[in-house]
Amino acid sequence: MSQESTKADLSIYLAKSGVGDPSQIVKGSNPLKSFPIQIGAQEVGTLFIKDAHANPPRWAKFFKQVIPQEEFGRNSSTAAVLLVPVNNQLFLLTFGQGRHLIDSQFIEMNFGLRVALNCLDANSLRSIDKSSFETYPKQSREQSGRAAELQYFGVDVERDLLRAVTGIPKDKWFGERLSGMDALKLSLEVDLSSLKGLLSKVMAAFEDDSYKKGAFSWVDHIGEVKESTLSDSLDQHLLSKIRSGDTNNIWLSVPEIIDWNRVVGFRYSMAKNAPRFYDIRIPDFLESVAGKQLDNDLLLRRKIYCVDTDYLSVFERPAYYYLYAEVAIHNGISPLFWP
Repeated sequence: MSQESTKADLSIYLAKSGVGDPSQIVKGSNPLKSFPIQIGAQEVGTLFIKDAHANPPRWAKFFKQVIPQEEFGRNSSTAAVLLVPVNNQLFLLTFGQGRHLIDSQFIEMNFGLRVALNCLDANSLRSIDKSSFETYPKQSREQSGRAAELQYFGVDVERDLLRAVTGIPKDKWFGERLSGMDALKLSLEVDLSSLKGLLSKVMAAFEDDSYKKGAFSWVDHIGEVKESTLSDSLDQHLLSKIRSGDTNNIWLSVPEIIDWNRVVGFRYSMAKNAPRFYDIRIPDFLESVAGKQLDNDLLLRRKIYCVDTDYLSVFERPAYYYLYAEVAIHNGISPLFWP
């Protein structure tokens, strides 16, 4: 039986190589419901759904002396993740609040950005997010009222790190608009039977490096240290400084633009009685992990959460990606750490 294509807004993540067990990457405080998805003889993947629990909004407590809480109704959020294996790669498509069900230490960072750089028309951009390397790190977003060339977005190719980009795809097969950061966001006509074909094309775009020869050739001027020996040396040097109590030139900084109209604070744990802080600071984080061995595994396991007035997570990422530091190694060279 054929399936009718519908307009869908997809958020697509890519799991790191070697991650094949759903229990590694899909999380939930309660067991999630799972459903195998099959169209005819084609096995598409597995859908995980979190049971929604309705609760009164937290702000209702402000009126508790004068109005019964039941008068305010209840908030409920839905969340689902579809895991789709394609050619030894595992893709995760999130729906509703599904992104909060993904353990971000197991996903490819900048996956969506890499795909976008290869798929977008550089003369038809709508928005870019960038980070600047300064004493006080800054995140900024520039948007155009209509599709514009990259040169109109004020990028300093010597100091700026491109974090996200939105624009019109060169290939209309990817829809009318495409955004890329860690996730790839598409809006296009698609159905479950054609999903694996779409993801195969997405993977081909991720593995492509043709962006290095065009308008985005400057993107890799500043980037992640890929050489494992140097990367490990930097990590160990940073950990040594933190363990010794020397946190000069080491900060915590939110690694992407957040909506301050929603975010009211930060938490180092989502346990019921965990405190909320108005800013993120190294001493507060270290106190939250006191008694535990401070190493890379801990920094990748422990999350820092940006939360709203109901203490629900708006944005979360392993603590490792919040670290921003400058340390001197190799005869005074001072590399910058950035998520």
